[in-house]
Amino acid sequence: MANQQQRNSDGHAATKPTRLLCDVRLDDLAREIKNQHNAASDLKKRGIEHARKAGQLLIDAKRQLKHGQWARWVSEHLRDVSVRTLQNYMQLAKLTEADAQRVADLSYRAALSVLAKSKADERATTDRAACISRRCPAESEGYRLLTGDFATAEIEPRSIDAIITDPPYPQEYLPLYERLAQQAVRWLKPGGSLVCMCGHMYLPDIYAAFSRHLTYYWTLAYLLPGPSAHMWSRKAVPQWKPLLWFVNGDYDGRRVHDVVTGGGRDKRFHKWGQDEAGFGQLVERLTTPGDLIADPFCGAGTTGVAALRLQRRFLGVDVDNESVAITASRLSDVIGQRDAA
Repeated sequence: MANQQQRNSDGHAATKPTRLLCDVRLDDLAREIKNQHNAASDLKKRGIEHARKAGQLLIDAKRQLKHGQWARWVSEHLRDVSVRTLQNYMQLAKLTEADAQRVADLSYRAALSVLAKSKADERATTDRAACISRRCPAESEGYRLLTGDFATAEIEPRSIDAIITDPPYPQEYLPLYERLAQQAVRWLKPGGSLVCMCGHMYLPDIYAAFSRHLTYYWTLAYLLPGPSAHMWSRKAVPQWKPLLWFVNGDYDGRRVHDVVTGGGRDKRFHKWGQDEAGFGQLVERLTTPGDLIADPFCGAGTTGVAALRLQRRFLGVDVDNESVAITASRLSDVIGQRDAA
């Protein structure tokens, strides 16, 4: 019987569950799973240890070889191991003790990935600090930068040829899109374009907000190279971003190809930064030299850099002082390079 009968103090029969035979087997399985897990963890640690030791031996060998002999020695003695792998081993061998401890529980490839991201973050922090420290002017030949809320920025009505921007995507920022459309009506010349990059999740809301004030013209696709973030709530893996194109009145410009190929995310100067190559395509297709382009969410100035490189003028607005300082530094560099050419 699965249960044994016994009497309570009131005389009624009660049931007491007994241990099923299969429970014993499940306990054994649990212990074996833990054993295998521990073994796997040990293998990861040993993998890092062996990789670092191999890297140190490679460094020792390189020191003993004469200049120019390294590549030949590797091809003769380690032909079954790729050069990239050998370089990875040497990189791991040079880790500080703190870094080695930080990645000790990872496979050596995962450790390299973590270290690469860490170095990229360090370089980005250094680059941003260098830009801020330069204290470049907020207004110069070809550009003007404003710090504050774009909705209250003092911008001459109907002075802007095109707005090219990338606002934040989360739901709490949705009210900004309506305000952006309202300002676009005031700022844009008749027939001027608003091109806005946005996420997929709230597209119906953004279309509706823009359509209350501007004329819908088209949706362009901004292709994303490399791996993309999964949208788990929608079971989707986006490979592109929408670029919503609205016009203040009627568009009377040239024909535009509706696929933009991004060059990869650029997070050196801003956590939400886009790449200059992709935004350069937008600037070139939708405007002409001498046009004034505005970005009310200029961030670290990607739109501005693209605009100045293509002989356009730029007006940028952002609520963050550091972002405006970084943008000023980058734009000053573009002007300096252009003057030196």
